[in-house]
Amino acid sequence: MKDAMMPEESVVSKVEELMETLDHVKRYNALARSLKKFAVVIASSFVLLFILRGIVDSFDLSSMLDRPVFLSVLSLLLLIPLVGIAAGVLIVRRRVNSVRTGEWKEELSHGFPSALKMLLELDSDKTLDEISVVKLSFFV
Repeated sequence: MKDAMMPEESVVSKVEELMETLDHVKRYNALARSLKKFAVVIASSFVLLFILRGIVDSFDLSSMLDRPVFLSVLSLLLLIPLVGIAAGVLIVRRRVNSVRTGEWKEELSHGFPSALKMLLELDSDKTLDEISVVKLSFFV
């Protein structure tokens, strides 16, 4: 019977693995939520590009400007989607990095009693819901 029980150190390491996995789930949730904003930023930058390109075409700037100046205006227009992509990436990165993880490490360093306390305080329904949302978001 004694061999069937896990040593305390093993329990602590398993709880640590669980908590690290839950931290990853939190980060994936933040990523999934911020991808909507990323898509809006990208779409907005392309809409702005098409509007400005329409303005350039409607004023027939190609006939008013000499060729090198017109090409530089067009190349400046191409910067709009690049700036949109960079802004979207920064927004996603900021939101994912703002997720607080590892708050449990200090408490877990106290050993088995802390690990047991953390398991008892863990809201399993909420955790399972978060995991389900991450799985669905990952699929989408």
